[in-house]
Amino acid sequence: TMDCMAEGDGDERPAANLTEDCALCFALDFLCLANHCAFVCQSNEQECQACAEEHCEDDFETCSGLN
Repeated sequence: TMDCMAEGDGDERPAANLTEDCALCFALDFLCLANHCAFVCQSNEQECQACAEEHCEDDFETCSGLN
């Protein structure tokens, strides 16, 4: 399920329709990628994906409810 998605209300959350908690999950995922995978992601897409899966995917799925 997508627990972190919310109905948009026009002005306050117009584009992505994310709750604050969900937006935090995406921010934490970005930081995880930056901390663990930044170097490899600059040069190799497949290794980047593998790094993201190894280091960040489980935490993101748990945080966001997308698992």
